[in-house]
Amino acid sequence: MKQAWIVIWGIALSGGIGCAGLGEQIYHKCSRCHGADGLQSAYGKTRSIAGMPAEQVAQDLRAYRAGTLDRYGLGHIMHVRLDDRKIRAVSAYIEALRHP
Repeated sequence: MKQAWIVIWGIALSGGIGCAGLGEQIYHKCSRCHGADGLQSAYGKTRSIAGMPAEQVAQDLRAYRAGTLDRYGLGHIMHVRLDDRKIRAVSAYIEALRHP
């Protein structure tokens, strides 16, 4: 029963069945700057995003989408055209990336 609860909780947090695959698909574009494992510093200016809390990632992506965030002067690069479901999916994927 405990394992079933963990699976259900994981699905709820990720936004639904199939979101892990969706998050990975979306992250492919992010990996150009952040690396496949999220450990790369984008343009030598950012910190690692691997393991960042999903809510923080989602908040940042929504702010980039709204044009209200320009962290490290890289706001012009962050063309976020993701709906909230996709933002939740990629945020969960980034949170699941782990530091070595």
